[in-house]
Amino acid sequence: QSHSPKRAVSQHRHLSFHQGGKISISLGSPKDRKTLVPVKEPAQHTGKEAADAILHRKLRKTLWAKEESCQLTLETLAEDRRDGYDAVLVSRPHNFEVCHGAVDHFFPSAVKIYDAEALYHRRDEMYLETTAGADAEGKSKVHLLARLREKIQKMRAVEGAALGWADRASSVSHQDEADMVELSPTILGRTHVLSDYIHSSSITTPSIANRRGILFVGSFHNSMYYNGDALMYLVKEVLPAVVESVGTTDKLLTVVGSELPALAQRLFQNDEFINFRGFVENLHEVFATARVFVIPHQYAAGIPIKALTAVAHRVPVVISTAANKGLGGNASTGFSVCGDATCFSSAITRLLLDDSYWLDQRSSIDNMAHRFSIRSFYDSVRSLLHGIEPRSCVGFPT
Repeated sequence: QSHSPKRAVSQHRHLSFHQGGKISISLGSPKDRKTLVPVKEPAQHTGKEAADAILHRKLRKTLWAKEESCQLTLETLAEDRRDGYDAVLVSRPHNFEVCHGAVDHFFPSAVKIYDAEALYHRRDEMYLETTAGADAEGKSKVHLLARLREKIQKMRAVEGAALGWADRASSVSHQDEADMVELSPTILGRTHVLSDYIHSSSITTPSIANRRGILFVGSFHNSMYYNGDALMYLVKEVLPAVVESVGTTDKLLTVVGSELPALAQRLFQNDEFINFRGFVENLHEVFATARVFVIPHQYAAGIPIKALTAVAHRVPVVISTAANKGLGGNASTGFSVCGDATCFSSAITRLLLDDSYWLDQRSSIDNMAHRFSIRSFYDSVRSLLHGIEPRSCVGFPT
């Protein structure tokens, strides 16, 4: 729900290595060091969030105890460990742009892996095809669309270069894997899917009697415009029909996430059916009381991690066709998959009013845990690294 620039580590200027139980991290400048601030961790984590929480704890213990380590650069660290890795994984296009030259220079014999996650330009292409410029007119709209097309062209070139550079590549879904091969056919046969996984053993799930209403979760930081568009679609196209069917004046929809767009605030701040919670410290609180979770995105890329969080909390999900592609494309067990507003409103209404149907959907959700188990994730990692023979790490610092 939060994608603030004040995250524990600058996302654009770092590369971390894990060696011998120690974390070494390179940051670009003293300015970056200011982003090393405490991270308040939620009580419950699922999937990658749990690993991130462990990393944050290690960073606090390692970096704050010795601030000099923050002054490392990628080149300094790579020089120190020249040709010392059997494989180097570079994740996402902005990191590829910054460090692929150093990887080629310092680790020429390593297997190069590009972790695409998803193709960033594809989401922008879908945005261009659907809602881009909907609120603009005349020259403003023309300028906005021209800038977006330029952005797409540049990102497509970077992602194509990354796939051409890599010996192997990974994505978070089979749909994104197919998109990678379409962009760079030479990567065919060398792609792998590394999805997230569901970890719900420590999460308690309240009964239906203690649940009510609809939950929407998503950060509205300016780089996450797709969440804002999804909320606007939900409130304008879907919610009115649900309100009419349910016949309630309660706060039917709860919206959780930081940096709510000004437009949404102006339009909906006095709406009697919407409860804007803003940033919530512990998401377990809102998932534990929600009856229905919605993912109404009309364009999407990658895997919707929020869907797995809902599954971990055993909350029935109504999801758009576009977002569901990241989960395999077919109707996911326990999910209501909708391609239009009428389907969305009908599915939400049924889950709100029909207790038997809600309980059936909740039981079906448990099957999702098998598809996204920790064992499946480990098997995917083994597949990605298969055949990479470890060599002795001569000359590493003790």
